[in-house]
Amino acid sequence: MPDRSLASSNGAIVTTPEHWPPLWRTAVSERLGGNETIRAWFEPDLSNQLRFSQGLVVLTDGAVIAAENLDAAGPHVWQRWELGERTELRKFDRGGIGLLELVDPERLLGAWRFTPGKTNGATTLVAEFRRWQSG
Repeated sequence: MPDRSLASSNGAIVTTPEHWPPLWRTAVSERLGGNETIRAWFEPDLSNQLRFSQGLVVLTDGAVIAAENLDAAGPHVWQRWELGERTELRKFDRGGIGLLELVDPERLLGAWRFTPGKTNGATTLVAEFRRWQSG
């Protein structure tokens, strides 16, 4: 399956992507604030136990929304973290396994693992996060 991570050229997407499964579109839409827009998303393909598993990490202009194990039977647990001035999104590559971390000064908020085929999507998400941060 091709990597469908995206950041629009002007940094904003108004609606959830049409090619997302209806469950994803509904779940993300329900978690968007009133004027909040999607800036980019990334589909990690490994669980924290390093098993193949579909996930979704969505960057908006005010938060990160994510869920893991979307290819397993539901219900799925969706999380949302508000972005602050000191929030960071970091990408690492360790032994061929990618790691994306959302952190604030006090703690790790979220972590997603991915195979090398998803590296470009993770890089795009981090770049769009940095554009949002520089504001």
